[in-house]
Amino acid sequence: MGPARPVPSFSTPASGKPVSDLVIEVENLTKHYGDITAVDDVSLQVEAGTIFGLVGPNGAGKSTAIECIEGLRTPSDGSVQVLGRSPRQYRRDLFREIGVLPQNNELLPSLLRVGEAVDLWRSFHDNPLSKDETLALCGLGGRQKARTSRLSGGQRRRLMIALAQIGRPRLLILDEPSSGLDPVARYNVWRNLNEFKEQGGTILVSTHYMDEAEEYCDQLCLLDHGRIQVLGNPRRLMEERRMRILVKVPHTPDLDRDRLLALDHAHQLEQVENEWFVFGATDQLYGELKQLTNREFLEMRPARLEDLYLMTTGRAYRTGVD
Repeated sequence: MGPARPVPSFSTPASGKPVSDLVIEVENLTKHYGDITAVDDVSLQVEAGTIFGLVGPNGAGKSTAIECIEGLRTPSDGSVQVLGRSPRQYRRDLFREIGVLPQNNELLPSLLRVGEAVDLWRSFHDNPLSKDETLALCGLGGRQKARTSRLSGGQRRRLMIALAQIGRPRLLILDEPSSGLDPVARYNVWRNLNEFKEQGGTILVSTHYMDEAEEYCDQLCLLDHGRIQVLGNPRRLMEERRMRILVKVPHTPDLDRDRLLALDHAHQLEQVENEWFVFGATDQLYGELKQLTNREFLEMRPARLEDLYLMTTGRAYRTGVD
């Protein structure tokens, strides 16, 4: 663990207006590339001191939405406010308050040494973290002379995340921070991000890892083909749909949708190939299904955010109920 990071000093915007609890406000954001709509009428709000996840598979529109929020792309329609300002009009001002991580590590020249990268990034800011603080954040204090090309994927990603924090930002915008990393590296990345949040920071992160979003995000937006499918707190979303457990039931001619939904503890249902996926809020569902099917054993597991996403988008499940 590195030394404690100073709590960010939350400055007042140049307009002189009070700082809102909303760090990001997106209204009806749409982005077209010719005939292709990459982001389609997306509206969301990110509150201060939270982790907000943009979640979805590759091509869902996450990176385009993030680039519009960062001010790197101009929306075709809609509006974006970051810390109360337009990211297109106030990019220079917002640069001092936002740390950005792109989807890949191309900003890191392969011949640059770790210590040189830290020195370079520190030169961009008026009041940066010290070199030792930055190296402690990424755990690379002993590798200052190593070229970045000699680092593992996880080490390079941790270095880039530390460089994004070097200017003491109020907000981190991270595009797929743990993509392609092994489980240990992913854990270390999220430990770093949680420390940033605990010390008052706000994070907007995109990921296609549903398990990460479910565990770490306070709010999330599930995107598919550029449109919002689900928006809210991940645990609450599952609770509202009474999706705590999943029981898989083999399909038989006499076991139709109506019979399954007539059970007291069956709340959501999908037919997937030759099985029914039955979701419920309590373990009593398992007993009901055993009795109904006259089977000694049925496969049961906790319901996951991925189940909700697949049901909503139909990307893998064939629709079983309306």
